[in-house]
Amino acid sequence: MQESARLLKRSWGENVIGQGGIGLVFGLLQFMLILIGALFIAGSAASQSTGLLVVAIAGTVVAVILVALVQTALSGIYAAALYRHATGAPAAPGFDQGLLAGAFAPK
Repeated sequence: MQESARLLKRSWGENVIGQGGIGLVFGLLQFMLILIGALFIAGSAASQSTGLLVVAIAGTVVAVILVALVQTALSGIYAAALYRHATGAPAAPGFDQGLLAGAFAPK
């Protein structure tokens, strides 16, 4: 417990900034998807085609869910990389230790 608290105190700023950045980018992406979906739904409703309306609604819902899943996965990967860096463990495959050290260096 003490080790976890120490790691949290040492890396909370990087975690907040990183998760906030991921949330901001994906929040904007979700907003755009919903806006585009609403336009398709409105166009489908205007055409009075029930089939097209169902496809527009389902497509919008599926797109929003898929983007949310990608956001969740990227947030988990970021948290795991930050944890490994904070504990001093070697970088996971696909991550450059030098880039991680520079990203989490005190500013």
